[in-house]
Formats: sequence, C-alpha cells, structure tokens
Amino acid sequence: MAIKVIAQLREVKLGKNPGKKFVMRPDLYVPIAEKKVFQEAATHSGISAGVIKAAWDAAGEVIRTWAKT
Repeated sequence: MAIKVIAQLREVKLGKNPGKKFVMRPDLYVPIAEKKVFQEAATHSGISAGVIKAAWDAAGEVIRTWAKT
C-alpha cells in the first residue's frame, strides 16, 4: 500500500480551537485489499478476522440505514 498526502494550511472554523490548521488530504494512493485489512486488524487486536469483518459489515449497514433517513 502506498499513500502520498498533501498538507495545506487552511482556516478551520470547526471544533473548540478554530484557526489556521494544517489539513491533510490524499494526493495519490493505492487501495489495500479488504481481506488484508481484516487480517492486519486481527493480528494487532487478537480478535479473529471473521469477527472483525462481521463487525465491519454490521457498522456499514447501520451507516447506510442512518444515511437514508
């Protein structure tokens, strides 16, 4: 996986400390395979990849449902 980011100094009016902040955005990236994300999360957390995928899918369903309302 590769990612290149651009940081720009911008006026930010959100949060408790508005003002000039560096805002980062991707300029170039290569997507990572979903299976690899679940496997890496499992390795770092000690939770099985299947459980992580089930939780990810469930969270996605909740977000889709909320976005429709």
